[in-house]
Amino acid sequence: MRESAQIELAILQLENQDPAGQNIYSDIKQEIKSGHSKLLSYVSALEPYLTNEEASKRVKGLQVLVMIVKSLTISEISSKTDSTSINNDFVLGIISAIDGEKDPRNLLVVFDIIRKLVSIADISLCTKQLFDVVFCYFPIAYKSNPNDSEIISAKNLKDNLSTPLFGPLILPKLMDKIETTSTVVKEDIFRVLADGTAVYPTDDWDQIVDFLFSVIVNEVNNGVGESVSEHALTTLSSLAALSNRSDTINRAVIQTYKKINESLDVIESSKADSAIRILNSLASSSKQNCEMVSRSFIKSLIDKYNVTYAVVEKRILIDFIVTIMKSHVFYKSFEFFPQFHDDLISIFSIHSLNYSNTEYSSLFISRLSGIATLIQFENLLTPDEVYPDTMTLESIKRIIIKQTSENSDVSDLCEKLLIPLVKTILSCPENRQELSKSLSVSSSIFFRKLDLTQQSSALHSWIEALIQFTTYPNINSDHIPESYTLLASILCSCRPELDLSEVKKNFPNLVLDEYTSSDSFPDILLDAKQTT
Repeated sequence: MRESAQIELAILQLENQDPAGQNIYSDIKQEIKSGHSKLLSYVSALEPYLTNEEASKRVKGLQVLVMIVKSLTISEISSKTDSTSINNDFVLGIISAIDGEKDPRNLLVVFDIIRKLVSIADISLCTKQLFDVVFCYFPIAYKSNPNDSEIISAKNLKDNLSTPLFGPLILPKLMDKIETTSTVVKEDIFRVLADGTAVYPTDDWDQIVDFLFSVIVNEVNNGVGESVSEHALTTLSSLAALSNRSDTINRAVIQTYKKINESLDVIESSKADSAIRILNSLASSSKQNCEMVSRSFIKSLIDKYNVTYAVVEKRILIDFIVTIMKSHVFYKSFEFFPQFHDDLISIFSIHSLNYSNTEYSSLFISRLSGIATLIQFENLLTPDEVYPDTMTLESIKRIIIKQTSENSDVSDLCEKLLIPLVKTILSCPENRQELSKSLSVSSSIFFRKLDLTQQSSALHSWIEALIQFTTYPNINSDHIPESYTLLASILCSCRPELDLSEVKKNFPNLVLDEYTSSDSFPDILLDAKQTT
């Protein structure tokens, strides 16, 4: 047969390391695509190698199969293949050939072959064997050789291994490993779980959801790694999004709401941040959960606020409210909040606060974040309720000066104060120039605290706010003081990978290259320039 002859030639060229061997694979792939030959015919010709007792022959057979399959898409394979004719012996041959393989270059393609194989063949008789041979590689702790011309990263391998194929088998095994002390393993597990929510049936999740939710909550409350917590919260959000398809998952979500609500009976700042993060993951998981969170929390949070006198507790309650409101902004779901209009205006009021007091300055920042979020609710506020007066702007500037002088970490300040100020400016076109002057001075003070050698979240957030500001319709250089455009230039030079075309349209004279002389800088930016 023609196919057998081509396979034998490919094996021979592989043994002789003949560089002309690539031509045979091009011919084979063309034969398959044209329909003159079937993939199964080549697979049948390879079976003596793939099922051979000699490991060396199995490896050669696998390498030839890799070369044939790796450039074919699933649709190209499946359209030319009768899946019922791929028998169990062939699948077991593949399993035998890859069992114990350690070369990452081979593994990367082997996992891709398995993914394609599962999509076109009936593996029901050997599901467990195939799963076991793949799962034994999890978690992957692999470092590539920098001298290797073909760099294969651990992420490459993880991406191929995390393809969700075996829900009933993999989820219990992941639960066995999830309480490990290794942060790398935990991250990998949460990543696979989050990806798997899009594929595994809800019946599979129902078996583990209560245990998994408790592990996630414990990780966020007591975990030592911020990265692990973020992965855990992503998994929580992905799984909570399935609550409309599973009564069991929905009950787990509601039970988590109840526990958070109970924790608010005695407000502890040490636990509040974790509870807010968990609530944010649940509220942001779906519009349905967003609205359920509001029905469960908003009224009780407002009632608690109205009978609370401790400043720290007031700040925590505001942060809970703002977290929920931000999810409503994301889903553009505003119908629930008009009934609380007066309460929210009162709670977020920033007048008469003693911002020189540390506790009150923290409350001020949280309230301003609330105002900035409230502004984004359609038709909820009047212009008079939105616009901050001169006293407020002066308070904002003093808060920034105080906070940056006392704290080395300005990430929270950026998120809760500067970015809300940008949003306030965008909502007040008639007062944009006056407001932007305050922003210019405030941001210059803030900028001095940033370590530009670090890719900090504060720097990323501030650049995002800057670009949002400078690309807003009808914004131009007349609205922004010279010191602010200089600041923009410095920030943009720190992120050369950003697409700044929209910024350039609004500011054609904005210098986006790094400055070489400090002569062109106003005094307020000299310190900032020196840090670059």
